[in-house]
Amino acid sequence: MQERNTHYCSNCQITIPNDQEYQAHYRSDFHRYNIRRRLMNLESVSFEIFQKKFLESQSNTSCSSSQAQTYSCNTCKKNFFSSGTYSQHLNSAKHKQVLKDNRKNSDSLEKKQVQNLPEQCLFCDDTFQTVDVAYNHMNTDHGFFIREKESLVDMKGLIQCLKNIIEKQFYCLSCPSIFSSSEAAKQHMIDKGHCFMPNEHYDELCHFYDFTEKIKKLLQLDEIPELNEPSFEEILELESLRSDSRVSEFEIIEQTPEQQARRAKLMHYLEIINQNKAKVLPNGELQLPNGKIIGHRSLKQYYDQSHVVPLPEKNNHLPLSYQTQQAILNAEK
Repeated sequence: MQERNTHYCSNCQITIPNDQEYQAHYRSDFHRYNIRRRLMNLESVSFEIFQKKFLESQSNTSCSSSQAQTYSCNTCKKNFFSSGTYSQHLNSAKHKQVLKDNRKNSDSLEKKQVQNLPEQCLFCDDTFQTVDVAYNHMNTDHGFFIREKESLVDMKGLIQCLKNIIEKQFYCLSCPSIFSSSEAAKQHMIDKGHCFMPNEHYDELCHFYDFTEKIKKLLQLDEIPELNEPSFEEILELESLRSDSRVSEFEIIEQTPEQQARRAKLMHYLEIINQNKAKVLPNGELQLPNGKIIGHRSLKQYYDQSHVVPLPEKNNHLPLSYQTQQAILNAEK
């Protein structure tokens, strides 16, 4: 049996050793709790803190005199407080149907893991000879297109990353919907017209691109300069922007050293752009990187005015020391 890469959940900030535990984690209450916290702009909590909060909530709802024994069904994610209702649930048709569906999903997942190739279509599982032919099919039949394709250097890696998002996490590429299987996610994307790359999270996909030439043209530079050392305030501002914009579920495959180098290079370019961008002065004027200042056209009548500023009068007297000045004053007395 082949080894599986470890996975990292950026919501809960934990590393998961294999695919099976990875999928179970994304269906757990712990993961859902951290997702709700993220939507409320709160920091994620560790599993120990979550357990403590969960036990406290359970103790608050339970009777103070005695604790009722609970029976849990891990398949349906339900709890029962008596053996009778638990037995009835196990014999119910709904529970048996869930077991049957889970077996089908696990079987289909095993098949997908064997056939999880970048030459496959992301949405209908048709297989082609090359990645380029598969991309042409997705573009023609599903309206899928790759953003910034002229700067893409690793199409196979990008397609594989997007495929893992659908096949392993059951995510829609363009909206935050999560589904019970990859088939449901694909059907949703086809029905809703969501067959395209995400509008955000470029920082999670940037290691498949090389924006060197584009950044040079943007900055009108022959070579990319070394980055100046940022101030403490700029570091705090940059870290806050990173923490806000890089909360993503796309970190599901380990990056090669080459991909990590491309990612670091892009972050370097973005910081250069940040240092070379125009600044808004306190009076509302715009100062360009070359030093020129632009004012608003509503103030044109004031900018057109030409005032002659008088020059300061020349002082022909030689500067006198303090001792000399005191001697002159004493002589006048």
